[in-house]
Amino acid sequence: MRTRLRAVLAVLVVGGGLIMSLGPARSAAIPVAAIRACVGSGTLYVTPPTAGAPATWTIKGSGSCPIQLDGRPPETVSFAGTGTSDNLGLCSTTLLVTNLRLNVTATFQPVIGAPTTEQQVWSSPASLFPNATPFLISGPPSRLGAGVLLSRLLLDCTNNGTSPAANFAWVQNK
Repeated sequence: MRTRLRAVLAVLVVGGGLIMSLGPARSAAIPVAAIRACVGSGTLYVTPPTAGAPATWTIKGSGSCPIQLDGRPPETVSFAGTGTSDNLGLCSTTLLVTNLRLNVTATFQPVIGAPTTEQQVWSSPASLFPNATPFLISGPPSRLGAGVLLSRLLLDCTNNGTSPAANFAWVQNK
């Protein structure tokens, strides 16, 4: 629990910096009260790139969004997605992952009320893998956010045993 709290706080700082860095016009369009912070656990399966084909990523998980800055009650979240990148960073003999793009479906279930499902894109032009993979969140109509995927401790690049285990932390506007 303590690790998750640290991850949420780190993502809040990164997400707040992202929103602030977008300038006054964008910041005015995203009131602070519209921010949700989420943490989750699940799996990450990766396949290295082959000649002419990119690396593939598959994620699936669930968690909670305990911080709702607009005063609403916490939500649970389930998410799943697939995508590609040019490589797998240190798991494919390069330092950085390039052109990561995951198409993610996230379903948010408030304690009271109906669930909402969102189509999101988790992406990064240059990122790290394994261990901590930062990403940006976008989607219709004007979804913005940032997060980090934590996986493959000790540089284990396989999908065997406990290696597919992953933790996710992100902040986004509602």
